[in-house]
Amino acid sequence: MAEGVADRFGKQLAETVGKLRLGPALSEETQVGPVIGPETLDRLDRLVADARDRSAKVLTGGVRAPELGSGWFYRPTVLDGVGPEAHVAREEPFGPIAPILRFGDLDDAIRMANASVYGLQASIFTNDLRSAFRFARAVRAGGVHINDPTTLRWDALPFGGVKESGIGREGLRSAMHEMTDVKLVSINYG
Repeated sequence: MAEGVADRFGKQLAETVGKLRLGPALSEETQVGPVIGPETLDRLDRLVADARDRSAKVLTGGVRAPELGSGWFYRPTVLDGVGPEAHVAREEPFGPIAPILRFGDLDDAIRMANASVYGLQASIFTNDLRSAFRFARAVRAGGVHINDPTTLRWDALPFGGVKESGIGREGLRSAMHEMTDVKLVSINYG
């Protein structure tokens, strides 16, 4: 998050996330369901504790929700001031944690993105298209979205990652190529 907007963004994100309804996955009122199991709860606790130990601040969440009864519920969490060395910045949490990493300029943001072993999708939100395309060219990811979230997915377009994020591409034509063994059969009638 650009240093100039990080405080305001973090506050607004925490307010929005703090209002999300946590509950059973099959309930229509639920906006955030349970995590996959108790091991995930333990991992989320460790990721939040590690980030805090490295001076990140919990803006909302960061705890389990035992009051919901059986199930593995973790409060949606926003962490601010997460350093690139924190485990939550280097590992996929597979849970409701949004780490905010701050950067000074575009080169900083590119370095941070490329330092990750993952490269599935990336996003940049900006009014400066020149910077956006510079970011898109420089970041090693399977897809870069400009002014859209990484959850954007169009079935007709390739989807996949680089580095330790996926193998190959999905999407109509890409999936056909990925899941087909092309064979040449040649015959000489001479």
